[in-house]
Amino acid sequence: MNGVEMKPPYAPSERARALHQRLFVADLHDDALLWSRDLLERHDYGHVDLPRLEDGSVGLQVFATVTKSPRGQNFVSNP
Repeated sequence: MNGVEMKPPYAPSERARALHQRLFVADLHDDALLWSRDLLERHDYGHVDLPRLEDGSVGLQVFATVTKSPRGQNFVSNP
């Protein structure tokens, strides 16, 4: 499910790198505040952490806060 043909580390082409350097990268939704982890530390799981945002030259990150969730939702583990 959602397989990836090329395994990491991923190496973008020089053309892709040049394009990325000219762009303003914005991620307008992130649920990282739902989880108990230090966003200042680099992780190899989860949506984001600050070191990876910096590596990706992200100029704007919106950290969303859920104000209402479905009844019975399990935040620890979902199938």
